[in-house]
Amino acid sequence: MLGLFLLVPLLVIAISIPLILGKVPRNHWYGFRTPKTLSSDAVWYPANRIGGKYLCVAGMIQLIAFAIGFSFWPEQTIAYESVLATLPLLIAVLFWFLAIRHI
Repeated sequence: MLGLFLLVPLLVIAISIPLILGKVPRNHWYGFRTPKTLSSDAVWYPANRIGGKYLCVAGMIQLIAFAIGFSFWPEQTIAYESVLATLPLLIAVLFWFLAIRHI
């Protein structure tokens, strides 16, 4: 069961790395896809580098939260798994959106 909880944050971190490195070209499937970001590489790459960093931090926060949860409250971690998995991601996307408004 612990492996399942580790899968989500590790996947988030893995997905964020190509964004941070600028390896993801403009597309309609992967990255921060808005009409503005899709309009130009000059907007796409900086916006997704910023977002990749936020996603990576969110994945690390998820890992820490799961580790703390399993260490101290293993029976309740399952109950809070959805919050531990989604809240850091929602916050990361919010910060991502706020950070790229001025690009």
